[in-house]
Amino acid sequence: MKWKPVAFVAAICLVFAVPMGAMAAPKPKVTICHIPPGNPGNAHTITVGGKAADSHVANHGDTLGPCGEETNQPPHADAGDDICVIFGDQVVLDGSESSDPEGAPLTYQWVVIKSPDGSSALLGDATAAMTGFSPDRLGHYVITLEVDDGELSDVDKVRVGVTMEPALDYNVYVVAAGEALPATVTLAGPAPAGGAEVHITLAAAADTEAGQPAAAFIALTENGQPVDSVVIAGGDDSADFFIIGEERGTLMMTARIGSDFCNRDDTAEVIIADSLIEAIKVHIDKDLERLAADLERLLDFGLSQDPEFKSSGLWTALGEALLSLGILINEIIDVLANR
Repeated sequence: MKWKPVAFVAAICLVFAVPMGAMAAPKPKVTICHIPPGNPGNAHTITVGGKAADSHVANHGDTLGPCGEETNQPPHADAGDDICVIFGDQVVLDGSESSDPEGAPLTYQWVVIKSPDGSSALLGDATAAMTGFSPDRLGHYVITLEVDDGELSDVDKVRVGVTMEPALDYNVYVVAAGEALPATVTLAGPAPAGGAEVHITLAAAADTEAGQPAAAFIALTENGQPVDSVVIAGGDDSADFFIIGEERGTLMMTARIGSDFCNRDDTAEVIIADSLIEAIKVHIDKDLERLAADLERLLDFGLSQDPEFKSSGLWTALGEALLSLGILINEIIDVLANR
């Protein structure tokens, strides 16, 4: 009896439960340039199976194709360092540091992949090595740059932060415990659409003595609940809030716009006094200190113009008036405090 070859193979597969596909021809061999670990100077061409070739390339740094033939390496995309700008400034994106190992010419593609809510900012020439845009909202933008050498490509990204400069209306605030003191934070210009969120924090001053647990909080209204930020609406240049005193002591207040790598802030001292009279006295003493400092600067300027300025009758009269004013104010406060 003669066995037909096909029938014989089918029978063998049936008996040993071998799928017919398993009898298919193996994948073709692949030629690679093998670079021995620790001995790159002994690179040589070998031919291995497809799976083995994948392992050689992934784990050993070998390259496809025989040794001695150049293989295209991917380009390197460089979108530049993270950028922080003040609202109103133009953002410049520079990908000119991108490169290709073989020196091949590159094409460029910039894409905005993240922007603040409501933003419709558009890039200039998104296919140029250098481009830019005008931010229309405060916050963070993320832009990717893809470079292509005609065969391979690479992608990098850059973050752009947009902020504004906040300014508190005083350098020193004095508030009585249990009282609310109004305050204002101002911008150099109107906030953009979407507004400007100003984060406000209160922290113990560096020179606070032990046992002086100063405490206060920020509120949007005189009797409001604590908040950690105020919002300057789009088109406005300021917002009001209240400092609520709780425990006697000194705090440092920081008003900040932005976060992470791009922010601007202003600081002020917050003094919490035991009573309203004490708060007024401390406030006046601070004002007199500032006035004295201003007069000292005025004296320096006067002396630079006229060496005899300090001995003039005008300067002497001004100094006596300031001293008398301080004494008078403190006497008035003492009288009110004793009633």
